[in-house]
Amino acid sequence: MNTENIEMKKLINEMFNNSYDFQELKNVIKDKDFIIYGAGNLGSLAVEILGNIDIYPKYIVDKNKNLEGKKINGIDVIHPEKLSLNDKENSVFVISIVKIPFNNIKDDLLKLGCKYIYPFYDITNILTETNINNGWLLEDLSENTKHNIIDVYNGFKDKESKLHYLQWLYWRICRKEVKCNDINTENKFFIDEIKSILSNDEVYIDIGSYEGQTIVEFINSVDGKFKGIIGFEPDAKSYESLYNSIKNIENEYTGNIETFRYAIGECNKEGYISETLGMANNIKNSKNEFYSSKISIMSLDEFEFRQDPTFIKIHAEGMEYEAIKGGINTILKYRPVIVITTYHNEDGICKIPKFLMDNTSNYEFYYRLHGYCGTQSVLYVIPKERQYKGDKK
Repeated sequence: MNTENIEMKKLINEMFNNSYDFQELKNVIKDKDFIIYGAGNLGSLAVEILGNIDIYPKYIVDKNKNLEGKKINGIDVIHPEKLSLNDKENSVFVISIVKIPFNNIKDDLLKLGCKYIYPFYDITNILTETNINNGWLLEDLSENTKHNIIDVYNGFKDKESKLHYLQWLYWRICRKEVKCNDINTENKFFIDEIKSILSNDEVYIDIGSYEGQTIVEFINSVDGKFKGIIGFEPDAKSYESLYNSIKNIENEYTGNIETFRYAIGECNKEGYISETLGMANNIKNSKNEFYSSKISIMSLDEFEFRQDPTFIKIHAEGMEYEAIKGGINTILKYRPVIVITTYHNEDGICKIPKFLMDNTSNYEFYYRLHGYCGTQSVLYVIPKERQYKGDKK
């Protein structure tokens, strides 16, 4: 074993020995008010998700003075200066920002005298009835998992990928925010290694299209010139927004754009989806009170492509592993570029990257973080025949 592997094993053991315990947080949140910190998209989602289980934050706090006095889902937005001493000492501050280092936000709040400060996804991990699992923690780091982590680490193309993977592991294993490398929060899915190889002949498959934002980013990345786009989105409200947004722009381009209200998984079957989780919606195999709407699940291998896919993006809220397993023949046949989120569950630690590393050949693997608190991690998989050519513009 070379020196780099030995050092990596030491780091993994260090992370395991400093594993995190949620018990302190479980004790803290009892009988305390919640105050959301961050009035952006995640802050809005936090209010909505907590409201689903009848928890209503006292305030939303944001440094942007232009937001002061406004309401989000009926909750007042205030500036940190307006917090009372009682708020600071007796409320739980739910950090709902992932584009700024958590430690920076926590330090600012500690200076104000705030006492209990935790990431939103850690809160939802404790409040299991929220059905939001992004706060998961890898608690059982077996010897086999350690070996697989080293294999994945060694499979990355560049040092930046290894550093980002290591930084993400620290958070997922022991909730430590360590800075191994700079993070770009603005280029998720379209890093330079991707943008530089895109052509005017792309057929882009967007799994988890939400309201179409990433489709628009793709179109901008190829200057509006492409062969085709197919978007899949299972959430009903999100799909309606996606359909309408595509309808408004499709006539501007010569390339064909199609959308389908399907989930993408390992095989064709039916599942169940919530009506209230929005961009955080996920699929369950069986129906319950919360997951009551039936949805069709389709595998990529069973989908009838009219054009050969060249670029597949997968952001499937925890079904990423199932999506690539059900699409492996498509991947082997067409050799597309693949970008896939890895942060929704433990599959992202090893199963997703190792499956692709073990079952494909002549691909290069990159890993980038585009956010903090263990979120926005993306695996980039590029065929070697489509070499990185430097910045496109």
